[in-house]
Amino acid sequence: MSQYYYFTASLPMLEPDGLPPMSIEEFLESCERLLTACDFQDIQLASLNADRPAETGIELLKRFQNAELGLRNELVKLRAKKLGIEQDRYAREDVENPLLAAVAREILEQETPLKAEHFMNGVLWTILEDLSVGHYFDIDYLTAYFLKLQILQRRASFQVEAGEQKLESILSGDN
Repeated sequence: MSQYYYFTASLPMLEPDGLPPMSIEEFLESCERLLTACDFQDIQLASLNADRPAETGIELLKRFQNAELGLRNELVKLRAKKLGIEQDRYAREDVENPLLAAVAREILEQETPLKAEHFMNGVLWTILEDLSVGHYFDIDYLTAYFLKLQILQRRASFQVEAGEQKLESILSGDN
């Protein structure tokens, strides 16, 4: 397994409520220059909200994507039950994690969709923190870093005012 001491040490720290210190493209450009071809190919497959776990040699990625799929499936179950519709149509690959059922309920109990999104991002961040324990200079660390960067990028893309205006428009029937 390759070690990337210089690269990992040179990366800026990521904070869950902070701004992304670089773009996803900038990070991938650095990866292309500094990682082995195989590791670069694998890390490009690291993404949030994947349809199924990516087929790579990165164990952290597989475990994270399984956890995320499990959480999203728990959300599907709760929403389908509330709406009285069949969940199978919306659930993804058969990945279940009953431990995430309580977390899913807590996400759905948030006051606004934005707060629910922030809460879920916090849960995903925590999962990445837990999975990356003991990984400091390897591809697992860089994968967790890349996924956290994606969380920050997503969070930074939210436009609160535009979202509130759209919600008002929908609620008033002006859409």
